Amino acid sequence: MANSSYITLLKRIVKSEIINDGLIVKAFGSPNYDNTDLDFSAEDISENFIFTWNQNPTTITEVITFITLQVHINSYHEKWVKPTLEIWIYSHNGHMQISAKDFPGITANRNDYLSQLLDDKFNGRTSLGNKDDTEKLNLMGELRLVSNSESVFNQNFVCRRMIFETRDVNDSFCDRW
Repeated sequence: MANSSYITLLKRIVKSEIINDGLIVKAFGSPNYDNTDLDFSAEDISENFIFTWNQNPTTITEVITFITLQVHINSYHEKWVKPTLEIWIYSHNGHMQISAKDFPGITANRNDYLSQLLDDKFNGRTSLGNKDDTEKLNLMGELRLVSNSESVFNQNFVCRRMIFETRDVNDSFCDRW
């Protein structure tokens, strides 16, 4: 597989795993989320709250939480590349509190709680994709959380940036043989 093919594949599978995790979907706090609907579809989350590009929060006018997924590929010696997955969690200041009723015992703010759920889901993984995926992504190395930092994006949004790294065989190196 070409090194750049990994970008779309990793984003697609990570997004799929996020929207198929009911607790993460609930933690977004979407205004359309109905916790009484046992068949709640995460399509709303997928299309309106998870972006596979670096969405600019200044273009968002709603009081919401959303995430962006970015993948970068850097050279790592001659034989390897180091794919990096960045997950940015953005929450409007008015959306940082999570409901104690909906999340009993959780005292974290929304960004910290989502960060914890994403860390639990992805850190240490050596493959991605659930059993229903026809194409399971087997990583050459372990997906490791190497950074988890928070900051203020602007007067309305705060954010948390999570960086996961792994490594893969450099496709251009393989083409030489």
